[in-house]
Amino acid sequence: MKKNLGEYNRPIMPPKQKINGIAFHGSGGLLWYYMGIAQFIQDNYDTSELQFCGVSGGCLPGVFLSSQLSIKQIWEDCFIPWINDINELPTKGAILPTFTEKSMEILLKYLKKSITNEEEILKNINSHLSIRMP
Repeated sequence: MKKNLGEYNRPIMPPKQKINGIAFHGSGGLLWYYMGIAQFIQDNYDTSELQFCGVSGGCLPGVFLSSQLSIKQIWEDCFIPWINDINELPTKGAILPTFTEKSMEILLKYLKKSITNEEEILKNINSHLSIRMP
C-alpha cells in the first residue's frame, strides 16, 4: 500500500508546535544579496536555536547559516575566488557561467578548502536545516 506523501518520512509533531526559523525563497539572481543578509543575521543575532530553510538560490544561505560556518570567511575564501575564476570561463552564449559543470567543480574546490571539521558541520546542518514538502 502506498503511503500518503503528506505522511511519508515526517516526524510526529505535537499540534501547533512553533518552530522558530528563517526561510530564504528563490533568489532570482539575488544570491549575493541573500548572502549579505545571511552575514548580517549571523553577525547580529543568536542563530543557535533557529531552523533554516531555502529554495533554489536561497538554499545556500540556509545551508551556510545552519552549518554555523562564518559567512564572511566563506565569502572571502570561497565565493570571491570562485567568482574570479568563473569570469575566465567561456559562457557559450549564456549570460553567466555561474552554474555550469566547470563552475560547480571550482566552487566545490574552494568549499573543501573552507571546511575544516566536516563531521561537526554536517551535525549542525542536520539539526538546523529544515527541508519541507507540502
